[in-house]
Amino acid sequence: EVRDGSYTVTTLQPGDGAGDAGALFADGMKDYESALAREPSQIDARLGRAGANVGMGDLDRSRGEDGSASYDSALADLEWVLISVPANHVALVLVARVEVGRGLLAAEKGQDASDHYERALRALDAALAIDADLGEAWGRRGGGHYLREEWKEAAADFERGAELDTTTGEEFGEMREDLRRR
Repeated sequence: EVRDGSYTVTTLQPGDGAGDAGALFADGMKDYESALAREPSQIDARLGRAGANVGMGDLDRSRGEDGSASYDSALADLEWVLISVPANHVALVLVARVEVGRGLLAAEKGQDASDHYERALRALDAALAIDADLGEAWGRRGGGHYLREEWKEAAADFERGAELDTTTGEEFGEMREDLRRR
């Protein structure tokens, strides 16, 4: 959950036990669409809609479906936000989530995912340049390194993320445990 201004961007992960996550994302999407219909330049609503689309893309992917359309919609909103406010760390972290999702989709199809993971790492580096205390960004950067099989970098980033945000340690627990076994 990320609070930015008057909106809360809530990102659910598959398996959160939150009931029908798809319905929750759809309900949230309606709220963001309504806010944007009233005022199209609301950055917070665009971030919320992007977060809901990222969540839908992740959910679709976890169900074996193609989440590309949701990721594309999220990226369109995120690009708009970053043109308006280039130093928006929330948008940059969401861009990284989109790129990791796209990379996982590519890998599942037997395609090279390295460009997606590289773009995710660049977005996270930019977010951390804005605020070096973003535990989520450190954890997600660790995930990017993990997916690129950069074990030392992944372990260091996971550790820093867990120091700053205990939920980061929980979210990336399986990857961190795998690194301990290596």
